[in-house]
Amino acid sequence: MARRWMMGASMAAVVMAVTTLIAEASPGKAQVFRASTTMERGVETCAAKLQGKAFIDCVASEMSKYSSRLSQKGAEIVAPQGAPNAAQAAAGVRAAATPAAAASVLNRVASVVGSLSSSGERETRQSYNRINQAFSRAATVLGSKS
Repeated sequence: MARRWMMGASMAAVVMAVTTLIAEASPGKAQVFRASTTMERGVETCAAKLQGKAFIDCVASEMSKYSSRLSQKGAEIVAPQGAPNAAQAAAGVRAAATPAAAASVLNRVASVVGSLSSSGERETRQSYNRINQAFSRAATVLGSKS
């Protein structure tokens, strides 16, 4: 019960922070932030409802949707490597046999995206940083189900 409350409270804080950032953001950056928040919610819903391979498949599906959202024009302009990395994550998660293996895949992708957040314009760095946070959050949720 306390864990669910903490998840809800942390999600509310994330949504509030994202809403504030979106208000200040360009359309492409706002699209990245919305897509990331949506993916995180989807992964948390998967965790709350499913276990085992069904949970992993649900997370892979969320990653595929995330890739699609990041390939839209605005997001693709500010973070051109976001969608390909999300597609790679979806394939890796789908192939994983355990939540721990899927979390490992997401951690590797988060590391790659994290390196992308260290260069480019401010908007690009912030977009990649948000994508990195989304992958890291998904990996944490997967790891908690191991």
